[in-house]
Amino acid sequence: MLILAACAPQRQPVGSVIATPTATAAATAVVPLRYGLGASLRPLHLNDQPLRQIALVDELTTDNADGYDIVISLLPQDDFIQSTQPLALGFVLSQTPPLEDSALYDRLQALLAHLDLPGLTNHNRETVERVRQQARTTWLTHGLPDGLQLVLAYEVDLLIPEITAQLAQANVELVTLPISSSQRPAVAQRSQAHLYWTLLADPQVISRWQALLPSAEVIVVGDVWLYYKLAEGVAVTGYSSEGLPLIERQ
Repeated sequence: MLILAACAPQRQPVGSVIATPTATAAATAVVPLRYGLGASLRPLHLNDQPLRQIALVDELTTDNADGYDIVISLLPQDDFIQSTQPLALGFVLSQTPPLEDSALYDRLQALLAHLDLPGLTNHNRETVERVRQQARTTWLTHGLPDGLQLVLAYEVDLLIPEITAQLAQANVELVTLPISSSQRPAVAQRSQAHLYWTLLADPQVISRWQALLPSAEVIVVGDVWLYYKLAEGVAVTGYSSEGLPLIERQ
């Protein structure tokens, strides 16, 4: 006997149709800016912390290198551009004794303003010698035949031997004290220095000094310039408070 059997139709489960995934755009990796700080910048002790918050920063062993968005140097080079904002170098002169005497203070101020520092100033030689002689006479008439002994705190290593030697010609003996910008407030508050050799990059820096030493005189001696090389597609947009170029990709 032949028996015929039929199978019931299979129901399609709900949602069994698998949708074809649509392609999504891959996330674009953000490549950080890269700064190369030339070896010649080291004596300036520039504060590069603001740069490190927005870029990768390397301190180079030379003044030129490839693979950076910007390389910055203190030395002019053929393929480098001069910055448009100079770095002012100068003194902050406090009234720490014996400089509370206005005659001594004023004479030292004039002396500092007439230092003949290579690459920074170019004063008339006769004027420089006249100012030195006036200083020696002032010390003598104020009962200081051996001159002044002062403490110079310096945040910048540039030209310290030249400053020391030239002031010695005016009977001013310097005891030098290297400090960092973070040590500056403590040294000033304790009156540990008579004068400070520092960068005065912009009005904000000068204002901070004046707030720290309200009776002090700021004496700008001269300007130094930075030079930089940019990678293709990178532009300078401004400068940090330390005078370092700020950049962005175009």
